[in-house]
Amino acid sequence: MHAFLSVFGPPRNLQPHYNIAPTDTVDVSRLDKQGARELVSMRWGLVPAWWKKSLKEVPATFNARAESVADKPMFRTAFKERRCIVPAFFE
Repeated sequence: MHAFLSVFGPPRNLQPHYNIAPTDTVDVSRLDKQGARELVSMRWGLVPAWWKKSLKEVPATFNARAESVADKPMFRTAFKERRCIVPAFFE
């Protein structure tokens, strides 16, 4: 996984997850501020930058329709500017 994603830094011992549900923590690959790939743990789901209430009050933001993700206020900025790769294997 480390070599495949070209992540710099020491290899990490990723733990397998057999079921990932919204709000779970999952390892993802993203670009850091310098544009280099990094492997970080993140919460599954979207908390928009403009959201001021608690995390418990965030509406369901883990599913978006491909037809409207670029237009909906909840998703459009994240879709254009902040993406990540979720390494996953399915049988």
